[in-house]
This record gives sequence, C-alpha cells and structure tokens, in this order.
Amino acid sequence: MLKWYLKVFIGICTFLLLVIVLNIGINLWITFQLPKIINRENDSAYFITYKNIDISLLHTTIKADAIVIIPKAALKDSRNKSGIYAKIGSLQIKDFKVWNLLFNDKLKAKGIIVE
Repeated sequence: MLKWYLKVFIGICTFLLLVIVLNIGINLWITFQLPKIINRENDSAYFITYKNIDISLLHTTIKADAIVIIPKAALKDSRNKSGIYAKIGSLQIKDFKVWNLLFNDKLKAKGIIVE
C-alpha cells in the first residue's frame, strides 16, 4: 500500500501535468484562432497582416511584429487608394482576458503598446 505522501505527490504531479498540457493546448488553439479573428471575421474596412506573433498565456501578453494595415477596398480595386495605410513595427497587448478570447472571439486587454 502506498504511503499517503506518495499519493499526494502523484496527485500534485498529475495536476501539474494537466495544467501544462491544457496551457500548451490553449496556446496552440489561440495561435491558430487569432489569425481568423483578425482577418476573416474582421468586420472593419481594413485587412491586417503581421510577420510574427508571440502569445504567452502565462504572462497574458500578445506581441506582433511587422504589422501592415490596408483598406479592404484597395485589395479589390487597384485604382482606389483611399483609406488609411499603416506599417507598425511592433504591437504588444498586455493583460488580455483569455476567457473572452476563447469563448467570445473578442480581445479585451488592459494595455496596448505600439512602436
């Protein structure tokens, strides 16, 4: 029969392993889901692209590099150059709400840093 402390140790290790697996799974899901939210389900008049995105659920931050924003109308009509065009070096979103991103497809955060 196992001692009680060995049972507690196995229980804690199982819990930690479950948390790590869930963290990795949610991180992968957000990494694949966020581009859909940004581009395909974007109701704004702008198309947004980025070169690299780094998502940290542990620190609840998202950092994207080399962001380009162009009007969706410019993609369809090459003569139409009206609208706002932007190039952003990097954008960091701090303290975002994981729950809202997972279940409501909305990104709510406490702070945004634009460089």
